[in-house]
Amino acid sequence: MKKLLIGVSIGICIPLIAGYLFVVLGGMPVATKGDALPFERYLAKKAKRAAYKVDLDKQAPFQLVGERVVQK
Repeated sequence: MKKLLIGVSIGICIPLIAGYLFVVLGGMPVATKGDALPFERYLAKKAKRAAYKVDLDKQAPFQLVGERVVQK
């Protein structure tokens, strides 16, 4: 039981320490032109899909007629 508690505590502490060191040592990009972090892309994708599901059953505020359709 003692080994299990030590393993769980180490398993919790190591990711927290690694995350702290990542931020403190300058691993977090702060430039406005930098790419998004993988987790940031994941959260944005989830938020976009949730917004689409909310608006899925709504009608368009205008009718689709020939003058408004532009084909390229």
